[in-house]
Amino acid sequence: MFDQACITNWVSVKVPEAKDRRELWLGRFPLAHAFTLVLAARRRPKIAALPAYPSNKTQQEQERWILAETWQLQSTTFTDLDKSKVDVDKECLWIVEERMFERSAAAGKAGHFQWGLDKGTHQEKWDPWERLPPHWNHGDGDGSESELEVGRKFIDTEDVKVPQKRPASPPKRSIHPRPVKRRKTRTEC
Repeated sequence: MFDQACITNWVSVKVPEAKDRRELWLGRFPLAHAFTLVLAARRRPKIAALPAYPSNKTQQEQERWILAETWQLQSTTFTDLDKSKVDVDKECLWIVEERMFERSAAAGKAGHFQWGLDKGTHQEKWDPWERLPPHWNHGDGDGSESELEVGRKFIDTEDVKVPQKRPASPPKRSIHPRPVKRRKTRTEC
């Protein structure tokens, strides 16, 4: 998917007038052909290793066969993707959480249980690292015990009394103008 987004962006930026005329190529054969060419170039060794590869044919026929196989691979992959629903928000949240809570050299100090050490414990003693997948711990981080010391402004939530919410005040009555009764005058009688 990332490659497809990169190819789409490249076509939009590099091809003259492509940005203004997206309806002609976006989601259509020109873009699908570009995807096929990139996929064929990347997977050439794997496709050429297939038993049905025509190794005894000319180079042009081999190229056609590779493109046909790539097109077949691409069309079956996309139809399979269409059948399964993907929750993009959930995937993005998963990636963000992994970046925030992974324990690795790439994460540095932040990957060594740093959340909350500056201000205080989380609400109800929530531990962000409690149920993380094991593959988020890369084991290459070099954290020290001194990094786990709490900050000067650290507050332990057991000592803090959280005020209860006040009940909502009753809604204020709006004052509506009342009609004034007219007195009958002597001339009206």
